[in-house]
Amino acid sequence: DPSEVALTDIAVSPASMTLEVGGTSTITVKPVPDTATLPNWTATASNTVVSISDNKTVTANSVGDSVITVKAGAYSKTIQVKVVQKVNVITVTPSNRTLTVGDTLTFTAAVSPENANQSVEWSCSPATAATLTASGKQATVKFESAQDQVTITAKATDGSNVTGSATVKVLPKVESVSLDKSELKMTVGSTASLKATVLPEKATQQLKYESSKTS
Repeated sequence: DPSEVALTDIAVSPASMTLEVGGTSTITVKPVPDTATLPNWTATASNTVVSISDNKTVTANSVGDSVITVKAGAYSKTIQVKVVQKVNVITVTPSNRTLTVGDTLTFTAAVSPENANQSVEWSCSPATAATLTASGKQATVKFESAQDQVTITAKATDGSNVTGSATVKVLPKVESVSLDKSELKMTVGSTASLKATVLPEKATQQLKYESSKTS
């Protein structure tokens, strides 16, 4: 038909896709010029990272990269596909510890699922309460000041904004221990009591009593 507009190319969208595992997207193909007739077209993936249904829906199967080739008549276009697995859960251990100013503790982040990006960013709050040294999924923290609660947080870097955290109570260092008696006069077989005062009051009150002679 002399009046039929000749196809000179095809327009394919999107030009690229980033999908999460299990996610879907659709391919749209238009004739160029748009008054031309679009012939039947096909879409094939370079691997099994994605699959393409009969209605041209793309489904992400596993983490990785793939190239979709779209063909219509003598023309073809490619779509770059990246499939990612977002982080679901981050667990930071240990937690609920009670430490003393000056103590150091190493924390570990477990990122799930395993095929998600394992990179995390570490932080602590209050920021001035501790010195944090990060190394991958571990962070070594030195606690600098007494706090009722210091929160150590690991945040996913994949855009999911998933976080995990651990909390620590930090007690001040013991500055002094005094006894209510400086001398005891006792007979064999008798007992006596001593009361210790630990300062500051918020420091650990756990004490171990020792005698220079046990006989």
